[in-house]
Amino acid sequence: MCSSKTTSGDIALDTHTTSGDVNVRPVRPLRPRRIAQGLSSAPAAGGAAFWSAVLGTPALTTEAVQALGTAQVRALGTAQVAALTADQVSTLSTAQVKSLTAAQVTALDADVEAMSTAQISNITQVAIRGLAADQIERLSADQIASLTTSQVAALLSTQVAALRPEDVAALSTAQIAALAGGGIAGLSSDQIAAMTTNQVGLLTSKQLAALSSDQLAALGPDKIAVLST
Repeated sequence: MCSSKTTSGDIALDTHTTSGDVNVRPVRPLRPRRIAQGLSSAPAAGGAAFWSAVLGTPALTTEAVQALGTAQVRALGTAQVAALTADQVSTLSTAQVKSLTAAQVTALDADVEAMSTAQISNITQVAIRGLAADQIERLSADQIASLTTSQVAALLSTQVAALRPEDVAALSTAQIAALAGGGIAGLSSDQIAAMTTNQVGLLTSKQLAALSSDQLAALGPDKIAVLST
């Protein structure tokens, strides 16, 4: 009797020859541990690295996007967020929008135009700072009007500077009052000039102190007169 082992595909065959008869017994191969490319070890289930490895870089279907949990949304890389279509962005739920990071908001790029006012108002105070100047410029009047006071208070001077003069003139009294000193400092002369008399009258002493001499000059005599009353 002789014994030999051969390999056929992925199955090792253990053959035993006795008196011309061949008995073939399949041997179950060892399964290699699957590790996502680029990872030295398998990521912990449920963690950000896990979902990033699972989701990969290919574009997701709309159904897959809608099915993502908040942890999965937070785990999306900026390249994956950038790959979302405008239609997919428009379908993000309130919970999904709230889970976006500042870097992911930046990665949305021009697709912020596809977001509803409800979605815009649910971007967190931290994530709202991810809006780049060109994204601010793309926002519609309704989207800007939907910004909450906490979001307005979080805006950086470069973001405020990106608002169109007509958008500044349309800011609500609550939004004007919420502008932080840093945001006020970002207003250009044209934006200052576009402010209504009512808006100027709502400026606090702290906000006025943040204005430069050039900004104050842009108010004009009529609006400066409101400050003295």
